[in-house]
Order: sequence, then C-alpha cells, then structure tokens
Amino acid sequence: MTSKEPAKEPAVSNPSLTLTEKDNGSENTVNKNAVIRITLDENPTTGYTWQLDTTGFEVVSDEYVAPNNGLMGAGGQHTWDLKAVNTGTYKINGVYKRSWEQQTADDTTWAATVIVK
Repeated sequence: MTSKEPAKEPAVSNPSLTLTEKDNGSENTVNKNAVIRITLDENPTTGYTWQLDTTGFEVVSDEYVAPNNGLMGAGGQHTWDLKAVNTGTYKINGVYKRSWEQQTADDTTWAATVIVK
C-alpha cells in the first residue's frame, strides 16, 4: 500500500505584490483581485512555523519549500499567495512560534498593512 501526498495548488506565476521579511511594518496598496505573495524564512524542523492571520484575503496557495542543499535541519521558505477579494484596509499579522506554545512578547512577529482599492 502506498500513500500519495495531496496535489499542491500551483503558485501564481505573476503576483501583483511580493512581500518578504524586509517589508515588515510596510503599508502597501493593491487593486481588488490582486494577488499578494508573502515569503518568509521558516525552519519547521525546530518546531517553529509562521502563524499568519490572513483575514480579508483568499488563500490561493500556502507552501513550505525546504532548501535543496542536503543539510538536515536547514531552514527553507514559506510562501503564501493571497487574493485581495474585498476593498478596504487590512493588516496581515504573523508570529513565528511553536504551535503548542502560548504567544509571548519575545516571539518574532511580522506585519504589513494592505489597502485594497
């Protein structure tokens, strides 16, 4: 008996806006139905993952990509493609933590404001 991984949704080939760690705290404007790509470094082998609040957006894809350097325990990147389905001002908030632990003031956070016109 073999098990197959579920098929991953294809990533959007040309997002309207791409955000990374360096965009923490930024304010951005996009048109309704635009796709926003967020890419953040992540190392789930340590138990730490990004918990991202994407309220106001449709998640088009959500994927972690491990590095192909062959190093055990090396971190990779987590990428979300979000579609701006409604007009308004939204704040995307992320916290990098272990899912079984309570959030603390010491946790690494990331946030960006997106104005959808």
